Amino acid sequence: MEGPLKDAWLPGGCGREKTPDEIGPSGNSTGIRAAVFSCMLIVTISLLALTYQIDEPFWGIQDFNCVLQSIAARNFLNYGFGDIGLMPALNTGDVHGNRFILYVHHPPTIAYYLAAFYWVLGESEWVGRLFFILCTVGSALIVYAIGRLYLNQMESLAAALIFALFPVTGYFGRMINYESPGLFFALLSFWGYCLFLKYRSNGPLWLMYSANILGLATCWEDYILPFAIAFHFLIWGRTKGEKHFKILLLPLSTIAFFVILVSYAARVVEGGASGVGGSLDWIIKLRLSSVIGVGKTFTFLQFLKAEYDAMTDLFTPIMVYAAGIWLMLLIVGRIRGKRGATHFDWLILSLFLYAIIYLFVFRQPAYLHSYMVYYMAPAVAFAAVSAWREILRLRFHGRNWAMPVLAVLPIYVFLSSSIPAFLDLHRNPQDMDIVSFGRILRDYIASDEAVMLTWTDGEGFDEYYSDRELLRRVRTIDEYNSALKRAQNRVVLFMDTAKPQASPELISFLESRCFNFPVRIAHRNFLAYVIDVPRRYRK
Repeated sequence: MEGPLKDAWLPGGCGREKTPDEIGPSGNSTGIRAAVFSCMLIVTISLLALTYQIDEPFWGIQDFNCVLQSIAARNFLNYGFGDIGLMPALNTGDVHGNRFILYVHHPPTIAYYLAAFYWVLGESEWVGRLFFILCTVGSALIVYAIGRLYLNQMESLAAALIFALFPVTGYFGRMINYESPGLFFALLSFWGYCLFLKYRSNGPLWLMYSANILGLATCWEDYILPFAIAFHFLIWGRTKGEKHFKILLLPLSTIAFFVILVSYAARVVEGGASGVGGSLDWIIKLRLSSVIGVGKTFTFLQFLKAEYDAMTDLFTPIMVYAAGIWLMLLIVGRIRGKRGATHFDWLILSLFLYAIIYLFVFRQPAYLHSYMVYYMAPAVAFAAVSAWREILRLRFHGRNWAMPVLAVLPIYVFLSSSIPAFLDLHRNPQDMDIVSFGRILRDYIASDEAVMLTWTDGEGFDEYYSDRELLRRVRTIDEYNSALKRAQNRVVLFMDTAKPQASPELISFLESRCFNFPVRIAHRNFLAYVIDVPRRYRK
Protein backbone atom coordinates (compact mmCIF):
# COMPACT_ATOMS: atom_id res chain seq x y z
CA MET A 1 0.00 0.00 0.00
CA GLU A 2 1.42 3.37 -1.03
CA GLY A 3 0.52 6.99 -0.41
CA PRO A 4 -0.84 8.59 2.77
CA LEU A 5 -2.62 5.41 3.84
CA LYS A 6 0.45 3.19 3.91
CA ASP A 7 0.97 3.57 7.69
CA ALA A 8 -2.71 3.77 8.58
CA TRP A 9 -3.48 0.04 8.81
CA LEU A 10 -4.65 -0.98 12.26
CA PRO A 11 -3.17 -4.39 13.10
CA GLY A 12 -4.71 -6.93 15.40
CA GLY A 13 -8.02 -7.67 13.70
CA CYS A 14 -9.52 -4.18 13.50
CA GLY A 15 -10.48 -5.08 9.96
CA ARG A 16 -10.40 -1.60 8.43
CA GLU A 17 -8.05 1.12 7.26
CA LYS A 18 -8.06 4.64 8.59
CA THR A 19 -9.69 7.27 6.45
CA PRO A 20 -7.67 10.41 5.57
CA ASP A 21 -9.34 12.18 8.51
CA GLU A 22 -8.07 9.46 10.84
CA ILE A 23 -4.44 9.67 9.79
CA GLY A 24 -2.01 11.49 12.06
CA PRO A 25 -1.41 15.22 11.61
CA SER A 26 1.52 14.59 9.28
CA GLY A 27 -0.91 13.52 6.57
CA ASN A 28 -2.03 16.97 5.39
CA SER A 29 -2.36 20.59 6.44
CA THR A 30 -5.97 20.09 7.52
CA GLY A 31 -4.84 17.39 9.90
CA ILE A 32 -2.14 19.67 11.31
CA ARG A 33 -4.64 22.48 11.92
CA ALA A 34 -7.05 20.04 13.54
CA ALA A 35 -4.30 18.70 15.81
CA VAL A 36 -3.18 22.20 16.83
CA PHE A 37 -6.75 23.25 17.57
CA SER A 38 -7.36 20.06 19.55
CA CYS A 39 -4.23 20.57 21.64
CA MET A 40 -5.14 24.19 22.36
CA LEU A 41 -8.64 23.14 23.40
CA ILE A 42 -7.29 20.36 25.64
CA VAL A 43 -4.83 22.73 27.34
CA THR A 44 -7.51 25.41 27.82
CA ILE A 45 -10.10 23.05 29.31
CA SER A 46 -7.49 21.41 31.54
CA LEU A 47 -6.21 24.72 32.87
CA LEU A 48 -9.73 25.99 33.58
CA ALA A 49 -10.27 23.08 35.96
CA LEU A 50 -6.76 22.82 37.41
CA THR A 51 -6.27 26.53 38.14
CA TYR A 52 -9.62 26.96 39.91
CA GLN A 53 -8.78 28.60 43.28
CA ILE A 54 -5.13 27.82 42.62
CA ASP A 55 -3.91 30.05 45.45
CA GLU A 56 -6.18 28.64 48.17
CA PRO A 57 -4.37 27.41 51.31
CA PHE A 58 -3.45 23.78 51.75
CA TRP A 59 -6.52 22.84 53.75
CA GLY A 60 -8.71 20.83 51.38
CA ILE A 61 -9.35 17.12 50.91
CA GLN A 62 -6.07 15.18 51.21
CA ASP A 63 -4.04 18.42 51.28
CA PHE A 64 -2.11 16.81 54.10
CA ASN A 65 0.03 15.44 51.25
CA CYS A 66 0.67 18.98 50.03
CA VAL A 67 2.01 20.21 53.37
CA LEU A 68 4.27 17.18 53.89
CA GLN A 69 5.86 17.49 50.45
CA SER A 70 6.21 21.25 50.88
CA ILE A 71 7.94 20.78 54.24
CA ALA A 72 10.40 18.39 52.59
CA ALA A 73 11.04 20.84 49.72
CA ARG A 74 11.56 23.71 52.17
CA ASN A 75 14.15 21.66 54.07
CA PHE A 76 16.07 20.99 50.87
CA LEU A 77 16.21 24.74 50.24
CA ASN A 78 17.14 25.58 53.85
CA TYR A 79 19.75 22.90 54.49
CA GLY A 80 20.85 21.75 51.04
CA PHE A 81 20.68 18.34 49.42
CA GLY A 82 24.09 17.30 50.74
CA ASP A 83 23.33 17.76 54.45
CA ILE A 84 20.01 15.94 54.26
CA GLY A 85 21.33 13.18 52.00
CA LEU A 86 18.90 13.45 49.05
CA MET A 87 16.07 11.91 51.09
CA PRO A 88 13.06 14.07 52.08
CA ALA A 89 13.19 15.40 55.66
CA LEU A 90 9.99 16.25 57.56
CA ASN A 91 11.45 18.47 60.30
CA THR A 92 10.03 21.92 60.99
CA GLY A 93 11.71 24.77 62.80
CA ASP A 94 15.46 24.82 63.39
CA VAL A 95 17.15 21.42 63.07
CA HIS A 96 20.01 20.97 65.53
CA GLY A 97 22.84 18.53 64.96
CA ASN A 98 21.48 17.31 61.61
CA ARG A 99 18.80 15.29 63.41
CA PHE A 100 16.65 14.99 60.32
CA ILE A 101 13.48 12.90 60.23
CA LEU A 102 13.94 11.18 56.86
CA TYR A 103 11.00 9.84 54.87
CA VAL A 104 11.74 6.58 53.03
CA HIS A 105 8.26 5.18 52.36
CA HIS A 106 8.23 6.55 48.79
CA PRO A 107 10.76 7.51 46.11
CA PRO A 108 12.18 10.99 46.84
CA THR A 109 11.94 13.03 43.65
CA ILE A 110 8.60 14.78 44.26
CA ALA A 111 10.33 16.99 46.83
CA TYR A 112 13.11 17.68 44.28
CA TYR A 113 10.69 19.00 41.66
CA LEU A 114 8.86 21.05 44.27
CA ALA A 115 12.07 22.52 45.69
CA ALA A 116 13.15 23.57 42.19
CA PHE A 117 9.89 25.46 41.60
CA TYR A 118 10.05 27.08 45.05
CA TRP A 119 13.66 28.10 44.42
CA VAL A 120 12.82 29.77 41.08
CA LEU A 121 9.39 31.29 41.80
CA GLY A 122 9.25 31.50 45.60
CA GLU A 123 7.25 29.43 48.05
CA SER A 124 3.50 29.77 47.83
CA GLU A 125 0.47 27.58 47.30
CA TRP A 126 0.06 28.33 43.59
CA VAL A 127 3.75 27.75 42.87
CA GLY A 128 3.60 24.45 44.72
CA ARG A 129 0.69 23.29 42.55
CA LEU A 130 2.20 24.55 39.26
CA PHE A 131 4.46 21.57 38.46
CA PHE A 132 1.64 19.11 39.12
CA ILE A 133 -0.74 21.13 36.95
CA LEU A 134 1.78 21.01 34.10
CA CYS A 135 2.11 17.24 34.53
CA THR A 136 -1.66 16.77 34.35
CA VAL A 137 -1.98 18.96 31.26
CA GLY A 138 0.82 16.91 29.74
CA SER A 139 -1.06 13.71 30.58
CA ALA A 140 -4.17 15.00 28.79
CA LEU A 141 -2.09 15.80 25.69
CA ILE A 142 -0.51 12.33 25.76
CA VAL A 143 -3.97 10.75 25.99
CA TYR A 144 -4.78 12.64 22.79
CA ALA A 145 -1.47 11.59 21.16
CA ILE A 146 -2.01 7.91 22.00
CA GLY A 147 -5.56 8.14 20.71
CA ARG A 148 -4.40 9.58 17.37
CA LEU A 149 -2.44 6.39 16.74
CA TYR A 150 -5.62 4.27 16.83
CA LEU A 151 -8.68 6.55 16.78
CA ASN A 152 -9.93 9.30 14.52
CA GLN A 153 -9.63 12.99 15.31
CA MET A 154 -12.93 13.40 17.16
CA GLU A 155 -12.55 10.21 19.19
CA SER A 156 -9.02 11.16 20.28
CA LEU A 157 -10.15 14.64 21.26
CA ALA A 158 -13.14 13.22 23.15
CA ALA A 159 -10.90 10.85 25.15
CA ALA A 160 -8.54 13.68 26.12
CA LEU A 161 -11.36 16.04 27.12
CA ILE A 162 -13.11 13.33 29.13
CA PHE A 163 -9.83 12.71 30.96
CA ALA A 164 -9.39 16.44 31.61
CA LEU A 165 -12.97 16.87 32.85
CA PHE A 166 -12.99 13.97 35.26
CA PRO A 167 -13.48 15.33 38.81
CA VAL A 168 -10.49 13.24 39.93
CA THR A 169 -8.30 14.95 37.30
CA GLY A 170 -9.47 18.49 37.98
CA TYR A 171 -8.99 18.27 41.74
CA PHE A 172 -6.36 15.64 42.48
CA GLY A 173 -4.46 16.36 39.28
CA ARG A 174 -2.91 19.39 40.98
CA MET A 175 -2.42 17.82 44.41
CA ILE A 176 1.21 17.96 45.54
CA ASN A 177 1.74 14.23 45.67
CA TYR A 178 2.81 11.28 43.55
CA GLU A 179 -0.28 10.84 41.36
CA SER A 180 0.05 13.61 38.77
CA PRO A 181 3.75 13.23 37.83
CA GLY A 182 3.55 9.46 38.30
CA LEU A 183 0.75 9.14 35.74
CA PHE A 184 2.44 11.64 33.41
CA PHE A 185 5.69 9.65 33.27
CA ALA A 186 3.74 6.39 32.96
CA LEU A 187 1.73 7.71 29.99
CA LEU A 188 4.87 9.13 28.40
CA SER A 189 6.54 5.73 28.65
CA PHE A 190 3.39 4.02 27.37
CA TRP A 191 3.22 6.41 24.43
CA GLY A 192 6.81 5.50 23.56
CA TYR A 193 5.79 1.84 23.60
CA CYS A 194 2.80 2.55 21.32
CA LEU A 195 5.07 4.42 18.88
CA PHE A 196 7.45 1.46 18.90
CA LEU A 197 4.59 -0.90 18.05
CA LYS A 198 3.55 1.35 15.17
CA TYR A 199 6.94 2.08 13.61
CA ARG A 200 9.17 -0.74 14.98
CA SER A 201 12.12 1.66 15.35
CA ASN A 202 14.51 2.18 18.26
CA GLY A 203 13.77 5.89 18.70
CA PRO A 204 10.53 5.41 20.68
CA LEU A 205 12.32 2.93 22.96
CA TRP A 206 14.53 5.74 24.25
CA LEU A 207 11.39 7.66 25.18
CA MET A 208 9.87 4.58 26.82
CA TYR A 209 12.94 3.80 28.92
CA SER A 210 13.73 7.44 29.85
CA ALA A 211 10.18 8.19 30.97
CA ASN A 212 10.05 4.89 32.83
CA ILE A 213 13.16 5.76 34.86
CA LEU A 214 11.63 9.12 35.82
CA GLY A 215 8.46 7.32 36.83
CA LEU A 216 10.35 4.79 38.94
CA ALA A 217 12.06 7.65 40.77
CA THR A 218 8.66 9.26 41.42
CA CYS A 219 6.15 6.71 42.72
CA TRP A 220 5.65 3.02 43.48
CA GLU A 221 2.70 2.67 41.10
CA ASP A 222 5.00 3.14 38.10
CA TYR A 223 6.86 -0.04 39.06
CA ILE A 224 3.86 -1.97 37.75
CA LEU A 225 3.74 -0.37 34.28
CA PRO A 226 6.82 -2.20 32.85
CA PHE A 227 5.22 -5.53 33.69
CA ALA A 228 1.92 -4.44 32.08
CA ILE A 229 3.84 -3.42 28.94
CA ALA A 230 5.74 -6.73 28.89
CA PHE A 231 2.44 -8.60 29.30
CA HIS A 232 0.92 -6.75 26.32
CA PHE A 233 4.03 -7.32 24.21
CA LEU A 234 4.07 -11.06 24.86
CA ILE A 235 0.34 -11.49 24.24
CA TRP A 236 0.00 -9.31 21.17
CA GLY A 237 2.82 -6.88 20.43
CA ARG A 238 5.65 -9.11 19.24
CA THR A 239 6.00 -10.16 15.62
CA LYS A 240 7.39 -13.40 14.26
CA GLY A 241 11.16 -13.57 14.49
CA GLU A 242 11.45 -10.35 16.51
CA LYS A 243 13.87 -10.29 19.43
CA HIS A 244 12.08 -9.89 22.74
CA PHE A 245 14.83 -8.30 24.78
CA LYS A 246 14.03 -4.72 23.68
CA ILE A 247 10.82 -4.76 25.69
CA LEU A 248 11.49 -7.50 28.21
CA LEU A 249 14.51 -5.62 29.54
CA LEU A 250 12.05 -3.04 30.88
CA PRO A 251 10.83 -5.08 33.90
CA LEU A 252 14.39 -6.28 34.56
CA SER A 253 15.68 -2.70 34.62
CA THR A 254 12.81 -1.82 36.96
CA ILE A 255 13.95 -4.42 39.47
CA ALA A 256 17.54 -3.16 39.19
CA PHE A 257 16.44 0.44 39.79
CA PHE A 258 14.51 -0.60 42.89
CA VAL A 259 17.60 -2.32 44.30
CA ILE A 260 19.73 0.79 43.63
CA LEU A 261 17.14 3.09 45.26
CA VAL A 262 16.85 0.98 48.41
CA SER A 263 20.64 0.57 48.61
CA TYR A 264 21.14 4.33 48.51
CA ALA A 265 18.48 4.88 51.17
CA ALA A 266 20.27 2.35 53.36
CA ARG A 267 23.44 4.45 53.19
CA VAL A 268 21.86 7.70 54.40
CA VAL A 269 19.14 6.56 56.81
CA GLU A 270 19.95 5.93 60.44
CA GLY A 271 20.16 2.21 61.04
CA GLY A 272 21.41 1.48 57.52
CA ALA A 273 20.00 -1.49 55.66
CA SER A 274 18.21 -2.83 58.73
CA GLY A 275 16.59 0.56 59.31
CA VAL A 276 15.36 0.91 55.72
CA GLY A 277 14.43 -2.77 55.56
CA GLY A 278 12.45 -2.53 58.78
CA SER A 279 10.66 0.60 57.58
CA LEU A 280 9.78 -0.92 54.20
CA ASP A 281 8.78 -4.20 55.82
CA TRP A 282 6.43 -2.36 58.17
CA ILE A 283 4.85 -0.19 55.46
CA ILE A 284 4.46 -3.07 52.99
CA LYS A 285 2.82 -5.31 55.58
CA LEU A 286 0.50 -2.46 56.54
CA ARG A 287 -0.48 -1.79 52.92
CA LEU A 288 -1.07 -5.47 52.26
CA SER A 289 -3.32 -5.74 55.31
CA SER A 290 -6.95 -4.83 55.95
CA VAL A 291 -6.17 -2.85 59.12
CA ILE A 292 -7.37 0.74 59.19
CA GLY A 293 -7.07 1.48 62.89
CA VAL A 294 -6.85 -0.06 66.32
CA GLY A 295 -9.20 -3.02 66.16
CA LYS A 296 -10.66 -1.84 62.84
CA THR A 297 -10.51 -3.85 59.62
CA PHE A 298 -12.43 -4.03 56.34
CA THR A 299 -13.61 -6.99 54.29
CA PHE A 300 -12.95 -7.62 50.60
CA LEU A 301 -16.57 -6.81 49.76
CA GLN A 302 -16.27 -3.51 51.62
CA PHE A 303 -13.12 -2.81 49.63
CA LEU A 304 -14.90 -3.48 46.33
CA LYS A 305 -17.77 -1.19 47.32
CA ALA A 306 -15.34 1.55 48.36
CA GLU A 307 -13.55 1.37 45.00
CA TYR A 308 -16.84 1.35 43.09
CA ASP A 309 -18.01 4.41 45.03
CA ALA A 310 -14.69 6.14 44.39
CA MET A 311 -14.93 5.47 40.66
CA THR A 312 -18.52 6.65 40.31
CA ASP A 313 -17.79 9.76 42.39
CA LEU A 314 -14.52 10.70 40.70
CA PHE A 315 -15.12 9.47 37.12
CA THR A 316 -18.92 10.05 37.11
CA PRO A 317 -21.37 7.13 36.82
CA ILE A 318 -21.94 7.43 33.07
CA MET A 319 -18.24 7.03 32.28
CA VAL A 320 -17.88 4.05 34.60
CA TYR A 321 -20.93 2.41 33.01
CA ALA A 322 -19.60 3.18 29.51
CA ALA A 323 -16.28 1.52 30.42
CA GLY A 324 -18.27 -1.45 31.70
CA ILE A 325 -20.20 -1.61 28.41
CA TRP A 326 -16.88 -1.63 26.52
CA LEU A 327 -15.69 -4.58 28.59
CA MET A 328 -19.01 -6.40 28.16
CA LEU A 329 -18.97 -5.89 24.37
CA LEU A 330 -15.40 -7.12 24.28
CA ILE A 331 -16.20 -10.29 26.21
CA VAL A 332 -19.46 -11.03 24.37
CA GLY A 333 -17.86 -10.40 21.00
CA ARG A 334 -14.97 -12.65 21.91
CA ILE A 335 -17.30 -15.46 23.03
CA ARG A 336 -19.58 -15.22 20.01
CA GLY A 337 -16.65 -14.85 17.64
CA LYS A 338 -18.12 -11.77 15.94
CA ARG A 339 -15.57 -9.28 17.21
CA GLY A 340 -12.04 -10.04 18.27
CA ALA A 341 -10.03 -7.85 20.61
CA THR A 342 -8.28 -5.18 18.57
CA HIS A 343 -4.80 -3.81 19.12
CA PHE A 344 -6.30 -0.81 20.88
CA ASP A 345 -8.47 -3.00 23.11
CA TRP A 346 -5.38 -4.82 24.34
CA LEU A 347 -3.68 -1.49 25.05
CA ILE A 348 -6.67 -0.33 27.09
CA LEU A 349 -6.61 -3.59 29.03
CA SER A 350 -2.91 -3.04 29.73
CA LEU A 351 -3.62 0.44 31.11
CA PHE A 352 -6.33 -1.02 33.33
CA LEU A 353 -3.89 -3.69 34.45
CA TYR A 354 -1.33 -1.02 35.40
CA ALA A 355 -3.86 0.78 37.60
CA ILE A 356 -5.82 -2.12 39.07
CA ILE A 357 -2.94 -4.32 40.23
CA TYR A 358 -1.73 -1.71 42.70
CA LEU A 359 -5.24 -1.13 44.04
CA PHE A 360 -5.90 -4.82 44.65
CA VAL A 361 -2.48 -5.72 46.00
CA PHE A 362 -2.16 -2.72 48.31
CA ARG A 363 -5.78 -2.60 49.38
CA GLN A 364 -5.29 -0.73 52.65
CA PRO A 365 -4.22 2.66 51.19
CA ALA A 366 -6.66 2.23 48.29
CA TYR A 367 -9.51 1.71 50.77
CA LEU A 368 -8.54 4.78 52.80
CA HIS A 369 -7.69 7.10 49.89
CA SER A 370 -10.30 7.25 47.14
CA TYR A 371 -8.04 9.37 44.92
CA MET A 372 -5.81 6.36 44.19
CA VAL A 373 -8.18 5.44 41.35
CA TYR A 374 -6.55 8.43 39.60
CA TYR A 375 -4.20 6.10 37.70
CA MET A 376 -7.22 4.48 36.05
CA ALA A 377 -8.40 7.72 34.42
CA PRO A 378 -6.81 7.26 30.94
CA ALA A 379 -8.10 3.68 30.65
CA VAL A 380 -11.63 4.71 31.66
CA ALA A 381 -11.59 7.58 29.13
CA PHE A 382 -10.40 5.33 26.29
CA ALA A 383 -12.84 2.55 27.21
CA ALA A 384 -15.77 4.98 27.34
CA VAL A 385 -14.95 6.42 23.91
CA SER A 386 -14.54 2.92 22.47
CA ALA A 387 -17.94 1.91 23.88
CA TRP A 388 -19.64 4.96 22.40
CA ARG A 389 -18.04 4.23 19.03
CA GLU A 390 -19.50 0.73 19.04
CA ILE A 391 -22.92 1.88 20.25
CA LEU A 392 -23.12 4.59 17.59
CA ARG A 393 -22.72 1.91 14.93
CA LEU A 394 -25.89 0.10 16.04
CA ARG A 395 -28.56 -0.10 13.35
CA PHE A 396 -32.25 -0.98 13.50
CA HIS A 397 -34.05 -1.80 10.22
CA GLY A 398 -31.08 -0.38 8.35
CA ARG A 399 -31.10 2.98 10.14
CA ASN A 400 -28.49 4.29 12.57
CA TRP A 401 -31.10 5.13 15.23
CA ALA A 402 -28.59 5.64 18.04
CA MET A 403 -26.70 8.55 16.52
CA PRO A 404 -29.04 11.51 17.28
CA VAL A 405 -29.51 10.66 20.95
CA LEU A 406 -26.19 9.10 21.87
CA ALA A 407 -24.12 11.82 20.26
CA VAL A 408 -25.47 14.50 22.59
CA LEU A 409 -27.04 12.90 25.66
CA PRO A 410 -23.83 11.44 27.16
CA ILE A 411 -22.11 14.83 26.97
CA TYR A 412 -24.93 16.46 28.90
CA VAL A 413 -25.10 13.68 31.51
CA PHE A 414 -21.31 13.67 31.97
CA LEU A 415 -21.01 17.43 32.44
CA SER A 416 -24.10 17.63 34.68
CA SER A 417 -22.48 15.18 37.10
CA SER A 418 -18.80 16.05 36.60
CA ILE A 419 -18.99 19.77 37.35
CA PRO A 420 -20.98 19.48 40.64
CA ALA A 421 -18.69 16.66 41.80
CA PHE A 422 -15.65 18.83 41.02
CA LEU A 423 -17.07 21.77 42.98
CA ASP A 424 -17.95 19.51 45.91
CA LEU A 425 -14.30 18.48 46.18
CA HIS A 426 -13.35 22.14 46.59
CA ARG A 427 -15.66 22.61 49.58
CA ASN A 428 -12.94 22.73 52.21
CA PRO A 429 -13.40 20.30 55.12
CA GLN A 430 -10.69 21.90 57.24
CA ASP A 431 -11.18 24.79 59.61
CA MET A 432 -9.45 27.95 58.40
CA ASP A 433 -8.36 28.45 62.03
CA ILE A 434 -5.70 25.79 61.39
CA VAL A 435 -4.03 27.95 58.75
CA SER A 436 -4.42 31.13 60.80
CA PHE A 437 -2.97 29.48 63.89
CA GLY A 438 0.08 28.27 61.99
CA ARG A 439 0.72 31.67 60.43
CA ILE A 440 0.51 33.44 63.80
CA LEU A 441 2.96 30.99 65.34
CA ARG A 442 5.37 31.71 62.49
CA ASP A 443 5.09 35.47 63.06
CA TYR A 444 5.38 35.51 66.87
CA ILE A 445 7.38 32.42 67.87
CA ALA A 446 11.13 32.43 67.24
CA SER A 447 12.49 29.67 65.01
CA ASP A 448 14.61 28.20 67.83
CA GLU A 449 11.62 28.00 70.19
CA ALA A 450 9.33 24.99 70.48
CA VAL A 451 5.56 24.91 70.80
CA MET A 452 3.58 22.45 72.91
CA LEU A 453 -0.06 21.72 72.11
CA THR A 454 -2.58 19.78 74.13
CA TRP A 455 -4.54 18.71 71.03
CA THR A 456 -3.74 16.58 67.97
CA ASP A 457 -5.98 17.89 65.16
CA GLY A 458 -4.36 19.98 62.43
CA GLU A 459 -1.20 17.88 62.38
CA GLY A 460 0.96 18.73 59.39
CA PHE A 461 -1.00 21.88 58.53
CA ASP A 462 0.10 23.71 61.68
CA GLU A 463 3.69 22.53 61.17
CA TYR A 464 3.85 23.76 57.59
CA TYR A 465 2.30 27.19 58.11
CA SER A 466 4.19 27.86 61.33
CA ASP A 467 7.52 26.28 60.32
CA ARG A 468 8.07 25.61 64.01
CA GLU A 469 8.68 22.44 65.99
CA LEU A 470 5.32 21.45 67.44
CA LEU A 471 5.12 18.96 70.31
CA ARG A 472 1.58 17.59 70.33
CA ARG A 473 -0.68 15.87 72.81
CA VAL A 474 1.01 17.22 75.93
CA ARG A 475 -1.70 16.50 78.52
CA THR A 476 0.00 15.09 81.60
CA ILE A 477 3.05 16.03 83.67
CA ASP A 478 4.93 12.99 82.33
CA GLU A 479 4.17 13.98 78.74
CA TYR A 480 5.19 17.54 79.56
CA ASN A 481 8.59 16.45 80.97
CA SER A 482 9.17 14.12 78.01
CA ALA A 483 8.41 16.88 75.50
CA LEU A 484 10.59 19.34 77.41
CA LYS A 485 13.64 17.16 76.73
CA ARG A 486 13.11 17.62 72.98
CA ALA A 487 13.07 21.43 73.21
CA GLN A 488 16.10 23.72 72.92
CA ASN A 489 15.44 27.10 74.53
CA ARG A 490 12.06 28.55 75.37
CA VAL A 491 8.75 26.73 74.99
CA VAL A 492 5.25 28.12 74.60
CA LEU A 493 2.43 25.74 75.54
CA PHE A 494 -1.00 26.47 74.05
CA MET A 495 -4.17 25.18 75.66
CA ASP A 496 -7.58 25.60 74.05
CA THR A 497 -9.80 27.13 76.76
CA ALA A 498 -12.92 25.52 75.27
CA LYS A 499 -11.29 22.04 75.30
CA PRO A 500 -8.30 22.12 77.67
CA GLN A 501 -7.69 18.34 77.29
CA ALA A 502 -4.89 18.66 79.89
CA SER A 503 -4.98 16.87 83.25
CA PRO A 504 -5.83 18.97 86.33
CA GLU A 505 -2.35 18.18 87.70
CA LEU A 506 -0.64 19.66 84.63
CA ILE A 507 -2.85 22.75 84.67
CA SER A 508 -2.10 23.32 88.37
CA PHE A 509 1.63 22.79 87.74
CA LEU A 510 1.70 25.31 84.90
CA GLU A 511 -0.37 27.89 86.80
CA SER A 512 2.06 27.83 89.72
CA ARG A 513 5.31 27.95 87.73
CA CYS A 514 4.78 29.62 84.36
CA PHE A 515 3.75 33.01 83.09
CA ASN A 516 0.56 32.79 81.04
CA PHE A 517 -1.63 35.11 79.02
CA PRO A 518 -4.81 34.75 76.95
CA VAL A 519 -4.60 34.60 73.16
CA ARG A 520 -7.41 34.75 70.61
CA ILE A 521 -6.60 33.34 67.18
CA ALA A 522 -9.36 33.49 64.58
CA HIS A 523 -12.39 32.04 66.43
CA ARG A 524 -10.56 30.16 69.17
CA ASN A 525 -9.42 31.25 72.63
CA PHE A 526 -6.18 29.91 74.09
CA LEU A 527 -4.07 30.20 77.18
CA ALA A 528 -0.38 30.48 76.36
CA TYR A 529 2.17 29.37 78.96
CA VAL A 530 5.76 30.56 78.52
CA ILE A 531 8.33 28.03 79.77
CA ASP A 532 12.10 28.33 79.96
CA VAL A 533 13.74 24.98 79.23
CA PRO A 534 15.90 23.88 82.21
CA ARG A 535 19.61 24.02 81.46
CA ARG A 536 19.97 20.27 81.98
CA TYR A 537 17.68 19.64 79.00
CA ARG A 538 19.36 22.05 76.60
CA LYS A 539 21.47 20.57 73.82
